[in-house]
Amino acid sequence: MHVVVEKTTAASGALAGPVVARAGALADAGGGLLRIRPVGWKVASPITVSLAVTRDGEPEPDARLRRLAVERRLGKAGDAIAAADVGSPGHNLAAVLQLLQDLSAEGVTEIWLQSTILSGTEHPLAMAALREGSAADAARKVRQQTAIGRLDLSRVVLHLVLLAPTGPCTSPGARSWSGRRRR
Repeated sequence: MHVVVEKTTAASGALAGPVVARAGALADAGGGLLRIRPVGWKVASPITVSLAVTRDGEPEPDARLRRLAVERRLGKAGDAIAAADVGSPGHNLAAVLQLLQDLSAEGVTEIWLQSTILSGTEHPLAMAALREGSAADAARKVRQQTAIGRLDLSRVVLHLVLLAPTGPCTSPGARSWSGRRRR
């Protein structure tokens, strides 16, 4: 299971409830790996969490103990997310989309994407730029200024978890959203 986590001034990078629940379900089914990729301006190094819980080499039969073990591991992953270097403030949606394609290169891949908003803080994917003109104008700008049109996301089974923004920001156009001045 892959999780792409927005880590910006608007999102702390903490794992959301639906992601934690899915990790628990995988642990109950015998385990697997949770691969977390924090993203801000750049994609951070992967954080891997084993969801297999064993006792004396055998799967842990006690559901309560299994859940506690997974919660401890996810807590440590949360600390690693908080420490992850994602570059300067901001959110690079183009990097997120490229990462989705890269993660699915070997076949159909389940990916959970946690995000406060499906835009970025840099043109042409900044919310302010996408709001300028018509939808067709925005689409044309994105195609001309990015490689998004060439991405193949057909093998991505995407689970989108929309998060409420945290911190001092009040809107995607606010300076505090990205740490940069509005353009």
